[in-house]
Amino acid sequence: MEQSSNNLQQNQEEVDLGQLFNAIGNFFYKVFQFIGKILFGLFLGLVWLVFFIKKHILIFVAVVVSGFVFGLIKENLGDPIYKSTVLIQQNYDTGKNLYGLIDFYNELIKNGDAEELSQQLGISEEQAEKIRGFDVSSTLNENDKLKLYDEYVQSIDSSTASHIDFKTFVRNSNDSDFKIQSIDFYFSEKGLSKPALNSIIKKIESIEYFKDLQKRDLGELEAEENSLKESLERSDSLQNVYKKVLIEQASNKSGSQTSVTIDNTSKDNGTKEYDLYLNDIELRKQLVEIQREKEDLSHIIEVVSSNQDASTLYYKKDLFGKSISLPIFYSIVFTLVAFVILLILAFLNFLERYKNKIE
Repeated sequence: MEQSSNNLQQNQEEVDLGQLFNAIGNFFYKVFQFIGKILFGLFLGLVWLVFFIKKHILIFVAVVVSGFVFGLIKENLGDPIYKSTVLIQQNYDTGKNLYGLIDFYNELIKNGDAEELSQQLGISEEQAEKIRGFDVSSTLNENDKLKLYDEYVQSIDSSTASHIDFKTFVRNSNDSDFKIQSIDFYFSEKGLSKPALNSIIKKIESIEYFKDLQKRDLGELEAEENSLKESLERSDSLQNVYKKVLIEQASNKSGSQTSVTIDNTSKDNGTKEYDLYLNDIELRKQLVEIQREKEDLSHIIEVVSSNQDASTLYYKKDLFGKSISLPIFYSIVFTLVAFVILLILAFLNFLERYKNKIE
């Protein structure tokens, strides 16, 4: 009886294992079957697209040529667009305000509100109507971002830095955070970028928060500079004292050939004088650094370089985040529009045939 019971238990375990393997096999079979259906559907869609384009190839060729010709006409006969580029340095964290202000101006241009735009920029309404847009972006490349990442990692503790890689740093950084920014101006007439730039800088620098922050920073630097100057004056006074002592000791030695110095006073004074000399060098170095920092912070936003007086003709459009020439731009746009129209017509034709089959 005991042996029969053991055999029965063994058979049940084998049945359970068999059912488990069957379930696992069925699961993977369904998964692969599902993936196969998706791939097959994609393949059929690709085949259909190829035949669809082949069927209307003449239409697409005509549309591409028409778009290209239209772009050439726009380049040669349309209103000229002039582009000026200015590089600025943000000495304070003004990036979000700068980007927000540029977006606000572009929204006014989009809505055709030349009156409000002229008031914002401090120019005439006629000049405001000739503004076509603004653009602001960071000029940093991957190497520059790597340098900033290294500086950031060195500024935090090692345990935190171990959890932040370069991709995470870039992903969590905004273009507006970086100090150097490039502002592009687009106008239908030359000579308008300078007043527009001056207005943008004035708007940012008039924000009370940055004015107060600048005042506090310059005040702290001024106090630190005065403290260093006082230390330098004391050091100079001490050096004069040590020089006087050394001169007196030298005079005493020359006047009395039999005197013996046993306390090394002369040596100590010379050492202290040299230490004070090194300290003076360090203090003067700090003063130079403070002066440079004061000059930087004297401007909330500073113009680094500008070609405002050398505006260039700009015949390009942005598409999918890239600037392309007008002929190529209109060729792509016309082709996409034609594809959508033909696709809608094909769908309507399919519905009509399906309706006839039902009836």
